[in-house]
Amino acid sequence: MVRYEEDQDRYIADDKYVIRRRVFGEHEEWQIRYISSLSWTSADTILEMAEAIRQAQQQHAQRLAAEAGGAPQDGPALEK
Repeated sequence: MVRYEEDQDRYIADDKYVIRRRVFGEHEEWQIRYISSLSWTSADTILEMAEAIRQAQQQHAQRLAAEAGGAPQDGPALEK
């Protein structure tokens, strides 16, 4: 489950990951880390993290659409 923390402008996924969206000019980058650590992770964990990012992007798009009064749009697809 992903929740948005407005005061920190970040998402928390499954109480394990912190996800944030960074914008550099026209470039957008999503970043993720463990809440309690910055250590290396296994491939299985990275797949879990990718799913958490996808959910955060989808929730972000839905939130923006709701703020704009429009219908939710699909978020950007993750490259495989």
